[in-house]
Amino acid sequence: MATLKDVARTAGVSVTTASIVANGKAAENRITDSTVQRVLAVMDELHYVPNHSARLLRSQAPHRPYIGFFWAYDTRVNMLGIRLAQLQRTIQEQELDIEISVQFFRRGRIADALSPASVRRFDGIIAGATAEEDIRQLEALTLSVPIVLLNRSSEKLSTV
Repeated sequence: MATLKDVARTAGVSVTTASIVANGKAAENRITDSTVQRVLAVMDELHYVPNHSARLLRSQAPHRPYIGFFWAYDTRVNMLGIRLAQLQRTIQEQELDIEISVQFFRRGRIADALSPASVRRFDGIIAGATAEEDIRQLEALTLSVPIVLLNRSSEKLSTV
């Protein structure tokens, strides 16, 4: 898992410059286009993903939970709107301040969508439209965030 220090070292720039580029503030800090392109290329090459939790720690803003809502991209994708509406209604009724990010995965391949780099930005994961293979994959993973399955059962994971 690449860090911003790895990006900076590989791109031949300071960590501060790499951070400015990663935060989309290169123009206002007068970083040249060639440097921006070099840093972005290295980020892509190293599969760099900003650490959402680290950003929140540095931020002065109150923490707002960020939930990954994983849904299989198959014939049941039309049910996603119904589930999101139910989730939104619950969030509003309980006056919660939560951010939801919908993430699609191929049925039977949820582990591909849950790399450590992608998961570390979430405070929790909701997985819907999962197949038995997806549940086996989730049960085998060791993730640092809670996982909740929708309309499925599991001996190891929370379910609703």
